[in-house]
Amino acid sequence: MTLLVGAVIPLYNLAATGDATQNLYVFVWSYDKVGFGEGFGRHGHTLEKGIRQARWDLSLTAADMFGWQLGTITPELQEHLRENSDYWPVVGVSWVLLPFGLWIGRKRRWVWLLLGVMVSLVAVHMAYWIGSQRYSTRYYYEALTAAAVVSALPLAWLARRWKRWPVYLGLGVVLVYSLYAYSTPASWRCIVLTRSARNSSRR
Repeated sequence: MTLLVGAVIPLYNLAATGDATQNLYVFVWSYDKVGFGEGFGRHGHTLEKGIRQARWDLSLTAADMFGWQLGTITPELQEHLRENSDYWPVVGVSWVLLPFGLWIGRKRRWVWLLLGVMVSLVAVHMAYWIGSQRYSTRYYYEALTAAAVVSALPLAWLARRWKRWPVYLGLGVVLVYSLYAYSTPASWRCIVLTRSARNSSRR
């Protein structure tokens, strides 16, 4: 099914431009291409920039994945996102279950395949010149399901060896808390960024 859906993209490109491999992004910005060197990105792209961008993106992903972070979203943080595309100033801890999941599932091949999805997506994205600090984890989106499945393993392990209801209740409390402490302010973050983009385009 994935191959069938993926095959639509080159077919669409062929129908729209006459070239199945055409990068449609360059019709907007000629430098919006994947790769390194001059002509890739506004000021040329390098591996060093790609690594730095990945560190910045991962700092926000660590909070955005489940909405778990050590601190709250304040107006100052919203302003930071609007003005800066660098490290997320608050420490995200959405990754905290991943090491336990890898340990519990270490003998399962599918666990390492899921880890491969996460690592390879981050590595391949380093060849793209722009990051996603202002707009959440959009470039790592395809890896979030893999991260969520591996992160669920410790909870499943705990539920099997202990009473299930405390595990499910605790998870429910954490999810409801992140909904109000992270997701709701994050929605306002999106509104702030959208308004900022509109105001910039009017100038």
